[in-house]
Amino acid sequence: MRDRIHPSWENIIKNTTQAPYFDALTTFVEEEFKTQSCYPESDAIFAAFDLCPFNEVKVVLLGQDPYHGPGQAHGLSFSVPEAMKHPPSLVNIFKEIESDLTVGRVLVRPSGTENKIRVMVESDDEPTAKKYAEDIAKMFVS
Repeated sequence: MRDRIHPSWENIIKNTTQAPYFDALTTFVEEEFKTQSCYPESDAIFAAFDLCPFNEVKVVLLGQDPYHGPGQAHGLSFSVPEAMKHPPSLVNIFKEIESDLTVGRVLVRPSGTENKIRVMVESDDEPTAKKYAEDIAKMFVS
């Protein structure tokens, strides 16, 4: 479960991963995977820590219950695989971005397995949409 963590996170999270309760928590989660429907798949639990080195973190979104059904979870909160219907929490995040930017629809998606995202902004004003897409992308990666 802990195999997929970028080395830059090791010192940041070691107090947690080396705490006495963490092994018990890991065992509990592994047992839950055997008897319950759990999201994401066990090999994607720490995908965010693997895909984004600590020094590249620009934005942290906190929340709970981002997944509502099978196939949505892939280890990145408030994100779903391509062509998957957005869960309510993600819909609300996009509504807030659109409201703040006063443009049309905003779509932010991971791009493959690389540490990259793709941003699309729909608007009647193409130069403005392109600028907003570039600005949003800069918030997530440098």
